[in-house]
Amino acid sequence: IFLLVFLLGLVISSLSLFLYFADFPIFQPWRYGFGPQELLRVGGLFTNPMTFAHSFVVFFCFLLGLALFDYQSWTGGQKILAGVTLLLAVWALYLSFTRGVWIGLCLALIFGVAFWKPRHLASIILAFVVGIGSLYHFSGEFRSRVNRTIGEMNGASERKDIWRAHLEVFRENPIFGAGYGQNSRDLPRVYEKLGIDPHTLVSHAHNQYLHLAAGTGILGLLCYLVIWFFFLRQCFMLWKHQQLDRWDRGVVWGITVGLIAFLIGGLTEANFEHSKVRFMVMLAWAYVIYLSRKYQEIGTRR
Repeated sequence: IFLLVFLLGLVISSLSLFLYFADFPIFQPWRYGFGPQELLRVGGLFTNPMTFAHSFVVFFCFLLGLALFDYQSWTGGQKILAGVTLLLAVWALYLSFTRGVWIGLCLALIFGVAFWKPRHLASIILAFVVGIGSLYHFSGEFRSRVNRTIGEMNGASERKDIWRAHLEVFRENPIFGAGYGQNSRDLPRVYEKLGIDPHTLVSHAHNQYLHLAAGTGILGLLCYLVIWFFFLRQCFMLWKHQQLDRWDRGVVWGITVGLIAFLIGGLTEANFEHSKVRFMVMLAWAYVIYLSRKYQEIGTRR
């Protein structure tokens, strides 16, 4: 299993980076902007940085959990393979320039450290501050993304207009919503109603929770959150299980951190609406159910 998951991570990371730097006609990197301001972003085989980053961050956290908890039982070669895979994965996630994933991953890792070894919390926060500060100083692309984020927070932006429009759709249909996925259909009408530029992008809400609220109402949003509460609760219950071996404990920690990163990322992207991303999340959910059944049976035999 070790060889399978880490080789898979290595192939995904290295292939995504190769396609990014090689710039093939078919699998071209995502281009943001034009001319000298153009920003290339890793999109992997999906050729879409958002889809790639929001799905791969869950798998990355899974691998990281294994590396943190089970490395003592690995051979030297296995440790090298794991280290190279994780470094390439971080590089690929960074070059996706997906800000919601960056923020989600950092906050989820801080939570994971606080939950696992709280005495190291100050160290991990300091490491993030130094790392982010160094990237801001030395990387023009990173600095551009950060400055753009600050500018959007303090001023007008297309994303804010999209949020405002979807919020209006929710206000019009607060209980049941406009219909799953149908909220985007109403945007041209709502843009005109709110005085928003009619050339504004007609799309999902770029916020998973707002997207569901507008499409399925408060009932649909509550159902979605209840599902997430169930799986996170299962993760926490597994974590407290005394019989958990090192591999499974790493899996539980990694999946928990990955799911939290995904949830935070959902504040800036309707990430559960992408089928490829949804499959990755459901694989993580399936592993949680498997471990829950496994240790439930162990407890029953005892």
